[in-house]
Amino acid sequence: MRKHIWMGVLMALLLVGLGDVAAQNNVAQWLRYDVTLSLQQNSGVTVEEIHEVALVSGATTFQRVIPTDKLESISNVQVIELNATGGQRGYQETDTQAEYTFRVVSSEGYQTIQLHFPPNNVASTKFVLRYFVVGTVLFYNEGDRLDWRPYGDAATAPIGTSTITVNLPEDIGQERLKQSSTGVSTENFIPEANKAIFRATSIGAGDKLEISLTFPHGIVQGRAPAWQQHADTVPYLFWGSIVLTVLILLLGPLVAFGWWYLQLRVAPTLDEKVPKYVKSPPGKLSPAVAGALLDGKTGSRHIMATLLDLAAKGAIHVYKDRDDEEEDDDEGELVSVFNLYNVDQEKAVKPYEATLYGKIFGYMGARQRTLSDMRRTLYMATPEIRNQIDAEIAKAGYFAEDTSGVRRQYAAFGGASIIMGIVLALVALAAFSSYTYLVVCPCLSLAVGGVAFIAAGFAKSNRTEVGATEAVRWEAFKRYLKDLTPERAAKARQ
Repeated sequence: MRKHIWMGVLMALLLVGLGDVAAQNNVAQWLRYDVTLSLQQNSGVTVEEIHEVALVSGATTFQRVIPTDKLESISNVQVIELNATGGQRGYQETDTQAEYTFRVVSSEGYQTIQLHFPPNNVASTKFVLRYFVVGTVLFYNEGDRLDWRPYGDAATAPIGTSTITVNLPEDIGQERLKQSSTGVSTENFIPEANKAIFRATSIGAGDKLEISLTFPHGIVQGRAPAWQQHADTVPYLFWGSIVLTVLILLLGPLVAFGWWYLQLRVAPTLDEKVPKYVKSPPGKLSPAVAGALLDGKTGSRHIMATLLDLAAKGAIHVYKDRDDEEEDDDEGELVSVFNLYNVDQEKAVKPYEATLYGKIFGYMGARQRTLSDMRRTLYMATPEIRNQIDAEIAKAGYFAEDTSGVRRQYAAFGGASIIMGIVLALVALAAFSSYTYLVVCPCLSLAVGGVAFIAAGFAKSNRTEVGATEAVRWEAFKRYLKDLTPERAAKARQ
């Protein structure tokens, strides 16, 4: 339902826009819109347009907007008005905007012929526009082609009937001519060896039409216009950008995670049968290493586990102050105060234990610290301690390599891909935006691939065979502690 509403809104906006264009042109309807294109031997084209229009009452202007993206120049513009008795009046080219005058206005991508006349008070008016076009024929070895959009970008008002005739400079043979059209439906036929006709009826406001006639190369003399190379390049850049973007988007993540898979291979299936529950620690791993082995990566909770392990080993003492001694935390709530006391630094044996101990008490050995005062210090020390835990795991052979080093490699490669993708996108936009804006998509997809590399670096690490075996055992011990009930604990003590 919502989709239909949006479509209705878009159609209404389109009709309003077309209505504004028609109002600016003062055309209520074209009764007849005929165009004759006479191709010259020098590849120039003489254009004659017959506009039989029903103008709005009191209109004093009429204009014909000609797109110039597929031609090089327009010259020798002539305007004639035909009256009902068969007479005619020629218009003079001037910028005065006086009655029975016209002027040619050039803007980026368009050339407009503006007609000025007395206020309209007749049912229909017939204008004849003639002009000469250079650089609208495309030259190819397999056959030259004349393309033309008789209504410009689109018809600005309904058109009753329209006939487009193309006259060639010599008889070529009907079988050697090939005609086609895009947009509104047309009746195409070649009545003579040097003529092609396109006919359409009941054309609506906003409808488009482009006719094409292909004829043997060498019939006319000339050179390929400057815009032809641009037009021929657009399809290659358009579809090439789409295909390349899809390939990079597919291959980038595959390469990222494939590289990760090859570096940190999945361990083979264990031959050893591990029970569901293991009632005691299966090894002498520290809490930090055991937790990281189970999680596949290190985190802040492993650092907190190291702090508690230091307390369990007697390196530090942790005491909670009396219940009435509380302080506000960052959120304004009351929390208990925990004091840490320096007892025996020699028991902080592991590198990450020594680092954590030093960050808390200082390497000079302060006597006592408050845990709430250590938040910022511990936060700043987290990367260093995590790297040391990763190194300990890699040293034990549980992971294929130092996971922190892998993350840094992937982050560096991914960051370089993102920066390179953005830089290349800006370069491509500056160089090829006149062809299609899609040229930036392959470059930006490199940046997406860079994000995939960074994500792969932070993905869960795969374990070696030794690490997989150890992780299964510790998982069984973890499961035992999780499912331990008071009844089971009492039974185990018996």
